[in-house]
Amino acid sequence: LGVKAASPEFCEDAVRAQREEEKVVSGRGERANFCFWRAQVDVPRYDGSQLHLEEPGRVQNSAVVSYREDNGGFVSVKLCHDHVSHRSWDAEFRAMARLAAACRGLFVGASDDFSRRMFEIGAAAEGAPGRPSERYEERRDMEASVTGALHIFMTEVPCLSCTCAMAQFRRRFVNVDLFVAWDGIREFMQMNQMTGRGWESKK
Repeated sequence: LGVKAASPEFCEDAVRAQREEEKVVSGRGERANFCFWRAQVDVPRYDGSQLHLEEPGRVQNSAVVSYREDNGGFVSVKLCHDHVSHRSWDAEFRAMARLAAACRGLFVGASDDFSRRMFEIGAAAEGAPGRPSERYEERRDMEASVTGALHIFMTEVPCLSCTCAMAQFRRRFVNVDLFVAWDGIREFMQMNQMTGRGWESKK
C-alpha cells in the first residue's frame, strides 16, 4: 500500500486528544469509531500558485451529520455484515476524504476559504466551481503534485473499506506520505522503542 507507521510521539498526542474529546456521537452510539489526524500539504492552484493547508490535530468521529459530506472521490465498500452502506462515515475515511476534497476544490478554482472549510466540516457553503475543460488526466497530474503528509491514529483496526480507501489515497496522492497507527498496536510501539528498531514502513 505504501502506507507508513505513525511515530510513537504522534500516537501519544492522539491518545491524549481522544481522552479529552467528548465521546457522545449522534446516531451511532457505541458503534462510533474515532481517529486523530494531522496534515500538512502544499496544494497547487489552477493558476499555478500554491496554498499551504495545515490541520494541526483534529479528533474525527463517525457521527451521522445532517448534511452531505464530500467524499473526495473515494469509494467506500459495503461489507457483508453491513445493513446499509455506511463506511464513508468511518472516521479515518472522513479524514482522507476531507484532505482530498480540499485539494480538489483548489484544482478547479475554489477559494482558500472553501478548502479550509472542507478541512473543518467536510462541506462548504459555496460549491466548488467546475471547468468544462477539466479532464481526468489533468486532475490526476494535479493530485500527484500535492506534497506533504497525513497522519492518522485510529481507535480500532481499519476495516476492509478503509484499507481500500488508503490504497486509493496512495494511488492518487503519490507525494503525500500516509502514516497510520491504531489502538491495538501500542504494545508493538513500545517493543520497538525498547529494542531501538524504530518504526518501519508497512510492506
